Amino acid sequence: MEFNYIEFYFERRNKDTEETGIYVDCCYWLGVMYHYYLKPVILGKMRFLKVTLTEISEDRIENPVDKYAKEGEHIYIYIRYDHGNLLNKPFVEVQKILLDVIHNKILEYAACNNLDGNVFKEAYDSIIENNFLFEKRHLSPVSNGIYTAQMTFKLDFQNTGVLANGIFVEIYKGDQLVNKIKFFDDALFITDKRQSFFKEEMEWIDEENIKVFFCTGKGNWTPHFYWKVNIGGAVEYDNVFKDNAEDLFHLGMEYYKGKMIEQDKTKGYMLIKKAAEIGYYYASEWLHNYDRDSEHPFFIPPMNY
Repeated sequence: MEFNYIEFYFERRNKDTEETGIYVDCCYWLGVMYHYYLKPVILGKMRFLKVTLTEISEDRIENPVDKYAKEGEHIYIYIRYDHGNLLNKPFVEVQKILLDVIHNKILEYAACNNLDGNVFKEAYDSIIENNFLFEKRHLSPVSNGIYTAQMTFKLDFQNTGVLANGIFVEIYKGDQLVNKIKFFDDALFITDKRQSFFKEEMEWIDEENIKVFFCTGKGNWTPHFYWKVNIGGAVEYDNVFKDNAEDLFHLGMEYYKGKMIEQDKTKGYMLIKKAAEIGYYYASEWLHNYDRDSEHPFFIPPMNY
């Protein structure tokens, strides 16, 4: 059975919400990086490993690693830790301390259970070598004969404790970078290897616009939605099947709510209105309950694909 997810967490006392909040975020994003770099490894029955630094209650006991279950789909390891060791230290040093504490415990667990510790060490080394900056290329570059487009993502939790998070299209002319355009705010849609939402190669629409597909299905499923990214920086969100009323409704909702694309309530409203005119029931209901200044008091159906 292939191990498919690892997660780091910092469990804090309730009274320390402000002081330790940064460590919760830091551990989480260190786990994202560690998981991304971790190569496939066969671990018996275990599919998921969560390592938690904890200061909460006595029931969170740091057992020796040989006391943890050796088999099971979900394994949870707790490490007793005093966050006072992190105070007044540079943020990069804090990241290194947290990563070392968690990684060393993983290596102990691997040794105790006859697992290949090298795959974990390689993941750790990749984070250190990149100085905690997580910026990678994704998919293959595509050219239209004039420009080449390359998708990249970036998670930078390095300097201020504020996460720089996004997915970009870099535009090159020859070897020269012409523009770097952020089209989506959440790199987790790439880094979570359990499901890739960006698995379809990009396509040039014409000499100045490229199509970036958003994939929510599996197998040979055809993407319904994509970003249209202009080399000058303009970004739109669109649907493949122009006359599909359900797709139009969900596209309109994305513009109205501003999750997949910069919020534009007017454009969202017009798309939903068009879906209603085609005959989509939920679009008609949305318009019936429409109130520009409030949430809508009825169920929005999930996409059926």
